[in-house]
Amino acid sequence: MKSPLPKLTNLLGIKMHEADEYAEFQSDLAVYHDDSGDFSTNEPTMDGTASLVYLFAAKESQSREVVKSKKEL
Repeated sequence: MKSPLPKLTNLLGIKMHEADEYAEFQSDLAVYHDDSGDFSTNEPTMDGTASLVYLFAAKESQSREVVKSKKEL
């Protein structure tokens, strides 16, 4: 009997908990799995949030400089 879960050979450590509901749309170029076992493809916003955290840190640093200069006046 063939398993309904795909064998993921290039995603090490990934263990799907359910069958791939998007199997008919997957390609060799890119895949997406809406499964909690596949953290590498169901959290694509991590790249965007890392940039946002950097921006917030830079803005905080700038605001501290403004407050410090105003206190010196």
